[in-house]
Amino acid sequence: MESGGSMFSVLAQIFLLAAALSADIFAAGFTYGAGGIRLSSAAALLLTTLPAVVLTLSMGLGGAAGSYFPEILGRILGAILLAALGVWNLADRSVHEEVTRADKNQDRFVTCPEALALSAALSLDSLAGGVGAGTGEAVYLAAAFLFGVLTGLTALFLGEHAGKCVSGRMRFRPGQVGGGVLLVLAVLKLLC
Repeated sequence: MESGGSMFSVLAQIFLLAAALSADIFAAGFTYGAGGIRLSSAAALLLTTLPAVVLTLSMGLGGAAGSYFPEILGRILGAILLAALGVWNLADRSVHEEVTRADKNQDRFVTCPEALALSAALSLDSLAGGVGAGTGEAVYLAAAFLFGVLTGLTALFLGEHAGKCVSGRMRFRPGQVGGGVLLVLAVLKLLC
């Protein structure tokens, strides 16, 4: 991701990637808010931090793998991964079942151990997106982690509040917005 652009441009792309990958976290928060299910502070932190860690590590992995291929091939493969993830998010796929399954004892309060499986599921998109975005530069990896945590916490908080306010009135899934942003990032990866 670092080639072909200014530092600001690369940081903006990393922020957009983290924000797009937070769409499922927003959807989880929305489902919890609409269902009146509360999250412990530790569960909320786990739901946002694990995907950020996976994003950071997979970006490093993608950057390391990219050093073994010609730059153009790495950019094409990265763009294909981001585009595939975008299409996957645009498809009719919901985190609702995973979210409701997280409250195993049905007490309407999700603890850290209960949130672990959901956090792992939310991290799968971060894995693919991070490898597709790949970078080996420490400043960009640190930015990915920071942006991942910040956008994740924001998405979870906004999702919970939106779920409480507009339950049953949304005509689109949050993952569709994230999917669209990932497709834009795939195009940018090819052009920048």
